[in-house]
Parts: sequence; C-alpha cells; structure tokens
Amino acid sequence: MPAGGILELLLVDATNLGDDKDLLGDMDPYVNIQFKNQKLKSSVGRG
Repeated sequence: MPAGGILELLLVDATNLGDDKDLLGDMDPYVNIQFKNQKLKSSVGRG
C-alpha cells in the first residue's frame, strides 16, 4: 500500500455518553483516535 496522503475525520455526533462525570460534575467528552502508530486525542466537545 502506498504511503502518503491525508485522512480527514469529522466528528459529528455523540450519543449514550452516560453519567461519567468528573469531580466537579462536568463531562469532558473527547475521542481517542489511533491509526497505525499514530495516537491523537480530539478537543473536548462543548454542547
């Protein structure tokens, strides 16, 4: 498989996040993205 190019992800929606809140009672929803040896974390979503 040839190397190179761009992979673009658009995070659109999140459902069924449950009641997982931090100590202050706020949720900090984000997405962990892993592709081959690259690991990224999205920014925290605000609603």
